Amino acid sequence: IYTLSLHDALPILVIINLLKRQLKNAQEPELKYAFCFQLYEEYRAFENHTAMNYLRACVRLAHQLGDPVRADRCHILLSICCSKTGLYDEAEKYLALVDVKQLSPKNLGDYYHACYKRNSELAYYTSVTDLKADYQQKADEYEQLMRRFIPRNCDLSYQIRELRLLNSKQLEASDRKSTRLNSSHW
Repeated sequence: IYTLSLHDALPILVIINLLKRQLKNAQEPELKYAFCFQLYEEYRAFENHTAMNYLRACVRLAHQLGDPVRADRCHILLSICCSKTGLYDEAEKYLALVDVKQLSPKNLGDYYHACYKRNSELAYYTSVTDLKADYQQKADEYEQLMRRFIPRNCDLSYQIRELRLLNSKQLEASDRKSTRLNSSHW
């Protein structure tokens, strides 16, 4: 049985406008959080700054709801957003706000992913050789920690393995992984 999702039936901008109207009309913080988080999800692929604005709203709402677990999750996701756009200091500051001891295994995997993302980006983009090696070593350590907590067959796991192959110049093997990953979405 095939179930129809909103994305199958409606263009992304229609979905976003619908969510914005629902957010505007929402009275309860719980509902506002849900709509803000969904808006983050919708924007994150193509408009990082707007996605981050909705995540920051989620953090405020999580605090209002007295839910540090959701606030930590949003800080982790904000860190990943920052790393994707070169805001490495900001990414580190968001990670510093996370209470690592209270994280669930899934959130711990995402936390290590955020740490990995920041350090691997820094290793790739820095031109200072000593720092490049240090950042890469930290990225490798966080990758190992992350792999303990994420499923081996999830998109993130495939992406990390593909990046490792690309970085080690094993392009043919990387192309096979990419093809397998892309075909799993259809």
